[in-house]
Amino acid sequence: MRQIKAIVTQLDEARQRERQADQARILAEIATSVAHDIKAPLAAFDRLLRGVDAIPDRYRRLATLAMGRIREIAEDLTASAAAPDRHRQADRTQQIELSRLIEDVVSEASLSHSDHSGLMFSYAPTPATSLVRVEVEPQLFRRMLSNLLNNAAQAIDGPGTVAVDITSDERWVTLSIMDGGKGIPAEILPKLATRGYSIGKPGGQGLGLYHAKNSVESWGGSLAITSTLGIGTTVTVKLPTFSPRPPGSP
Repeated sequence: MRQIKAIVTQLDEARQRERQADQARILAEIATSVAHDIKAPLAAFDRLLRGVDAIPDRYRRLATLAMGRIREIAEDLTASAAAPDRHRQADRTQQIELSRLIEDVVSEASLSHSDHSGLMFSYAPTPATSLVRVEVEPQLFRRMLSNLLNNAAQAIDGPGTVAVDITSDERWVTLSIMDGGKGIPAEILPKLATRGYSIGKPGGQGLGLYHAKNSVESWGGSLAITSTLGIGTTVTVKLPTFSPRPPGSP
């Protein structure tokens, strides 16, 4: 009987692994198909953008940035589908100038929410913080910050401001996203940034904050959320200040 039970257990485990492998294969096929389908309209839009002279430079730059992000996501999907294990394990972090990246994402968010009357995005780096560098995955960082800014904007019903600020010392860079929105009840705060939990978004899956927290922690940092009802919410991201490795170090 013990042997029979062991065989049944092994068969169940094998069936489960096969089911998971089938799901992974299907997801890989979907990712590849989506990435392929994105590229054709993206190329057409790129040609259209280059052929129209009347577009103001600001909007042209933002459209170019947005297309670049879409192209990066498509390439990421393709690479992940082709070699998921290697893609997950690859170290794709880069040293970046944080302020410039923040400015691009804030400008993009401002344009995206331009139909929200009275909503403003505020970001004014100092000469010192404009030179701060961190080591992150630029594509994931842009996606993370974009999600945080969208969350902040959606928390504000009428006129208001989403303020972005960075401070730094020898060890840490602190990025703060503050909104003057409706706030979040204290009993809900511990549930945020957990997979599958969403607040205030019909059909939301809670993936934005979940992936943001995981990404920040993978870069050696932390993400925290504080909020007061009727006053607003602050998301605080702490990242290690980039320190170049001495020549010859591993």
